[in-house]
Amino acid sequence: MIVSVHIPKTAGTSLGRALQDRFEDRFLEDYGDRPLADEPEDEVRRVASKREVVAFGDDLISRYDVVHGHFIADKYVTLPDTPVFCVILRDPAERAASHYRQWRDLPNPANSMVRRLMHEGLDLAAFCALPRMAKIYRLFLGTIPLERFDIVGLTEAYEDTLKLFEAVTGVGLAERVDNVAGHRPRIGPEERAALELAQPDNVAFYDAGRRRFEDLCRQYGVV
Repeated sequence: MIVSVHIPKTAGTSLGRALQDRFEDRFLEDYGDRPLADEPEDEVRRVASKREVVAFGDDLISRYDVVHGHFIADKYVTLPDTPVFCVILRDPAERAASHYRQWRDLPNPANSMVRRLMHEGLDLAAFCALPRMAKIYRLFLGTIPLERFDIVGLTEAYEDTLKLFEAVTGVGLAERVDNVAGHRPRIGPEERAALELAQPDNVAFYDAGRRRFEDLCRQYGVV
């Protein structure tokens, strides 16, 4: 089973729809866990959801070939057959700027971080420094190290990411571009420096992910 972790604003919507087109009724969408939500009831829901995977793992792998969504990766580590883990990373400054713009322009008051963003009038750098935002890549991967991911892609190299996906899984996906809100964020050198200073863990994680992507491309002959 392919376990595809969708970190917000990393081309995960495009990948998810390509997976759904390819796998049809063997595709499972999982967006119920809300890893960025930090209320106590959110953590209770995530724990319960993870226990369901443990209890019904055999049923999941018999019914589905791929699961994709906003969840913490180690939720699926207990599947009976060793899963193929997939994630796409994006330049942290650009990812954060896109995420900030989405929450600012389309706020969801059910999310405590959105409420804080709106009520305190956080600027982009302060948004990046919020605890869950400052380590968003580590949050979504959970206890699974980056080296355990069979597919590590990059938003900036999406076409090659799809080639790598096919090389690893044997499954070709159509290239789609969905959920694109305007152009890439325009970030000047000074602003980029401030955004990277606000989220050093994400910067280090992305650099490691970029190296992992390059190593996998060499290993599988993706050029």
